[in-house]
Parts: sequence; structure tokens; C-alpha cells
Amino acid sequence: MNTTDTIYAVSSGQGRAGIAVVRFSGTGCLPLVKKFCGISPVARQAHFVTLRAPSDGEVIDRGLCLFFPGPKSVTGEDVLEFHLHGSAAIISRLFNELSVMPQFRLADPGEFTRRAFVNGKVDLVEIEGLSDLLAAEDEPQRRLAMRQFLGQSSQCIERWRDQLVAAIGFVEAAIDFNDEDGVTGDVLARADDIQKTLQREFSEALSLSSKMAGLREGLRIVIGGPANAGKSSLMNALADRSVAIVSALPGTTRDVLETNVRIAGLKLLMVDTAGIRRDTDDPVESEGIKRAKDQFSDADVLIWVLAEDCDVVWPEGRWPNVILFNKVDLGVQKLIQVRNESKQAPVYTTSLARDGVASFKSILEDLVATRTDGIENAVVVRERHSAGLRRALAILEARGAHESPEIKAHELRRAVDQLGAIIGKIGVEDYLGHVFSTFCIGK
Repeated sequence: MNTTDTIYAVSSGQGRAGIAVVRFSGTGCLPLVKKFCGISPVARQAHFVTLRAPSDGEVIDRGLCLFFPGPKSVTGEDVLEFHLHGSAAIISRLFNELSVMPQFRLADPGEFTRRAFVNGKVDLVEIEGLSDLLAAEDEPQRRLAMRQFLGQSSQCIERWRDQLVAAIGFVEAAIDFNDEDGVTGDVLARADDIQKTLQREFSEALSLSSKMAGLREGLRIVIGGPANAGKSSLMNALADRSVAIVSALPGTTRDVLETNVRIAGLKLLMVDTAGIRRDTDDPVESEGIKRAKDQFSDADVLIWVLAEDCDVVWPEGRWPNVILFNKVDLGVQKLIQVRNESKQAPVYTTSLARDGVASFKSILEDLVATRTDGIENAVVVRERHSAGLRRALAILEARGAHESPEIKAHELRRAVDQLGAIIGKIGVEDYLGHVFSTFCIGK
């Protein structure tokens, strides 16, 4: 990344709009205003200006100009914004003028945010929170991303680091004053108390982080069961539209079908699968059953559909979260067998008539709420965060009771480094390119 150039980009999105915001960052901001507008702007004050092309003096547009001098700006550098009319022709003419100025260049994806990171305005967790905030599609995702973006998670990780540094101080005190009676045992005990507390907090944070993927990416709700039990009808009823083909013939669904639905305010990925049959000579149906079984293991919530006119079969390797007894208009004799084998009472529906679907949605809402309970207080959200915290926890757990103080201090420093890598203080260069490539040009 070349930080000597002054970068620019449209930060308000592409396409026709009432207003287009063109943002600049770098040392060329003040000379740029003088060149295009003929003024020296007052910091943090809006100026109504006329932009003239330096090449021929033609008026490009009229709008607002705002200047934010570094280091007290979003990037830590001088930042300039032009608020212009949202015309593609206006932006094109402005960018054509800028393209012949050697100090200026179009920003790379995420480069404004990357400069903010380099200049210490944000840490890596806050940047990832911003990325998640821009991609948020529902209120729970927004709240979780905002917690990261506002630095609440980073503050917790910094507190953990500070406590580990304090523990290192106690261990080093034991090394320095090992000839003082009673000092060594006392300070080492204080270090051990800090370590035990952090091990508990790390474990709790990791337990909560297991729910994060479902919230950020959408919980995966898989519908399984025997052939012709009404799985596709149920999916259509939940989606409130015709997603899957419904037929009285068994084995209509041969592949995995997916659609997005919203339940309890969350985006869910609903997955319909091929019906499970014990014996089939059809190679296509066999492949569909194999793919269905793969889906069962990956499901956040597995709904198992049974019906009076179908065999009672169960998924291998895991038990369903919900057992739904469909087609109750055909009878419920098999419920006796289901109750004997199952670990919870079935739900009753008639999917084709959509009877009972509303009550089933209520049950599904409760399941979703259970899966996401407490997530707004999560500290570690992404797998990168979890991996770093797991490594730090493993280091603390591996410490032996009879280690020398020198080894104890060394291992604690390793744990500190793992936490530092999460917030971007050390060892993140390989990761930065991937993070910032996911941002739009104007960020």
C-alpha cells in the first residue's frame, strides 16, 4: 500500500442518486480544494463551492466541501469530501481531471479503512465489525456488528491482555526477589489466580462464539425424513411460496433445495432434502439420499418429518431437534411407535392444507431464539477470533504446576501475543489483504 498518494473514491455508492460523496485522504487535500474551488477551507465547516476543471476552467458542479485535518480524522490523514449532485457525468468529469494529477489515484477496495488501521484509528476487530455492519441484513446482525465496530469486543480483549501482562509482572517479581522469604510464593499465587480467572472467561467466550456463524451467515434449517412424508410441502408453507415441486409420487425431490426465510427476525437458510428410503435401486435417488444425509450433520436445526403413509426411519448420527408428524388427516397410529422411539413429543401438521404451520413456526422461533441467546454479548465473533482465543487458552491450560518462573513468564507472553494478533497488534500482515478486499472502493 502506497501511503504517500492522495486517494479518492465515491463513498456514497454507485448509480444515479440525489447526492454523491467523493472522499479524499492524503496530503493533497488542501491543495486540491485551492485548485478546484479557489478557497482555503476552514476545518470541519461546510463550504458551498463551485468546482471548476483545472484544465479549462469549466464549471463541473456546485456543492459542499468539508475538510478534516489529520490526525483527527477518520483515516488519521487529511480528509476531504465533496458533496455533489449524483450524476455519473459529473463524477466522470471530476475523475478525468484527477487522473492526470500524479499525486492522486483511485483508492483500492477498503483502502480508506486500511489507512485508518495503519494510523491507529481502529483495530482489526473493529474493522471486521464494520465489514459485518455493511453486510448486516437484519436487526440481530446489526446489533452484533455494531458491538464489534464500537470497540466493545476489543476493550474486553485488551482487558484480558492487561491482566495477562499483570500476571507476567507477578511472575517476574518472583524471579527478581526469589531470595526474599514469602515473596515468591505470594506473587506466583496471584499470577495463578489471574490465569484461572482468564481460563474460565476464555472458555465462556468460546462457548458463546459457537453460535456466531449461525447469526452472521444465517442458521441452516434442514428438513429431512422418509420419502413422501411432505417435506417439500412444509418447505413451501414455511417459505410462503412454491419453492419445491410437490407430487404424490415418492422420491420427487432428488437433490438439495435451498431458500431463505425470515423467522424471529433472523435470516434462515431452509434446506429441503431427498426422502430417505432403506432400499432403492435408482442410482439418482441413491445419490440424493447420500446428499441428504450429508445435510443432516451440517444442520443447525434438523426437522424430521414423518407421516402415517410412510415408513418410520431416523437420521443416522444425530437426533432431530423437531419431530413433525404430518398428514394427520390420514391417521395417527404410528404416533405410538414414534413416541416410544423419540426423545420429545411430535408436532402435528397437515402441510398441504397448512394446518398447524403457524404453531410449528412458533416452535421454530423458540429454537432459533435458543440458538442465538446471549449472542449480543459475544466477544469473539469470527473463526479467526475463536482460533486465536483457543490457542491462548491451550497455552494457559498446558502450563505445568512445577514450571520454573522463567518458563511461566515465557508461556504467558505467548498467550499475550495470541490476543494481540486478534485485535491486530502483531502478526496480521498476511490477513490484512483478505480483510480489506471485502470492502467497497469508497471504504
